[in-house]
Amino acid sequence: MKTLFLCFLAAAAVRDWRTMYFSKHWFWICLGMIPVYYQFSFFLPAESIPGAFLFSMPAFFFHHYKQWLGSADVWFLDYFGFILGYPRMIVAMMIAVPIGLTYLVISKKAAVPFVSCLCIGVSASLFWGYHIWYQWF
Repeated sequence: MKTLFLCFLAAAAVRDWRTMYFSKHWFWICLGMIPVYYQFSFFLPAESIPGAFLFSMPAFFFHHYKQWLGSADVWFLDYFGFILGYPRMIVAMMIAVPIGLTYLVISKKAAVPFVSCLCIGVSASLFWGYHIWYQWF
């Protein structure tokens, strides 16, 4: 099941890298990936809901008031926070933010395809997130 989720991450990263635009169809694809990721279980991990709120509220602020993030960035932060939970999502952000800042400095563009950077961080956190979390914290 992780292979299918990694294919979804790769498709989202390529889509964001090329166009920096996500249609509404991606919302339904993401909702369909939740049961696939949890292998059709009815029980969610305890850190799913706090992970979603922990990353969606500041992202919504940065989108609505400062306009530093796009609406797709906010939605994917909420989605990945729900999927991974807060420990692995913090690790994913610690990987994604330096990649995004490096891209910003090297390319000298005004916008960063942050979902692409986030997909790299999420894929690394998917496999080594708990190991890094318990080793650092």
